[in-house]
Amino acid sequence: MQRKAVIDLGTNTFHLLIVEQQEHTLHTLLKVREYVKLGADGIHQLSEAAMERGIRTLADFASKLKEYQVEEYRAIGTAALRTASNTASFLVDVLHSTGLKIEVISPELEADLISKGIRMDVPLSRMESSMMLDIGGGSVECIFHNYEQLQEAVSFPVGVAVLHRMFHHHDPLRMDEETQLRNHLDQYYKPLSRRFRNSRPVMIGASGSFEVLDDYFTVPCPWSAEEVLKICREIAAMNQAARESHPAIPSERVGYIVMACVLIAYLIEEFDIPQVWYTPFALKEGVLSVWYPDHKLVS
Repeated sequence: MQRKAVIDLGTNTFHLLIVEQQEHTLHTLLKVREYVKLGADGIHQLSEAAMERGIRTLADFASKLKEYQVEEYRAIGTAALRTASNTASFLVDVLHSTGLKIEVISPELEADLISKGIRMDVPLSRMESSMMLDIGGGSVECIFHNYEQLQEAVSFPVGVAVLHRMFHHHDPLRMDEETQLRNHLDQYYKPLSRRFRNSRPVMIGASGSFEVLDDYFTVPCPWSAEEVLKICREIAAMNQAARESHPAIPSERVGYIVMACVLIAYLIEEFDIPQVWYTPFALKEGVLSVWYPDHKLVS
């Protein structure tokens, strides 16, 4: 029985997934999520505090790899590590402190791995047109399919940590701030909406922001876009105290969830989305699909 692990170093969250192969099934042995907030002080240069949080978390992850006798791992850095000017020194410090070698991947490879991961969980063969959406702290990956045929994959630097620093200066969010945010998004998404809006793609959300929506609903996905819009507008109108007290919003999401909801609402309206799906599968599972094609992942 073979054991492998994936470490995903996101701008906001670090993930560790350890699995064991048994014939054509992958069994989850350990799944850890830590809110490191690597890009909380900006993604153009990582702060000392953020790097220290990252190294502490990765040291713990490294000990888990030894504890579970992992034979092979991939540790993958995304938007924040692609952008920061001091990434190289951070990676050296990580290697010296934890023994972990971090691989910083391109936006194109990130989108490809996210697509592969989602395909392990969502029945694309039943969807004539779909738009996969992974909302990260530093970037947002948007991947279009016609049934199982990939049409286009893009990655834009409009993650929730980036948008928060740019536009969320008052609480609750002011109307003029939302207008400025939407105008900013136009430059990235208007060309895509002109191409894909008429096909009315189903939205497939693969991020923690969609996990919040999943906790809101009393029924499993898919959900009507109209109901998702209603929830997104409700959250976007909340002040921090209201978000902190809401049972569907974990404390780690309170800061950035408004930006995520405005983004989701914008895309639903811009692409005339009829239906929204949620999946917990994304980049980590995509790496597993490369290692183990046609395998099923179970908890």
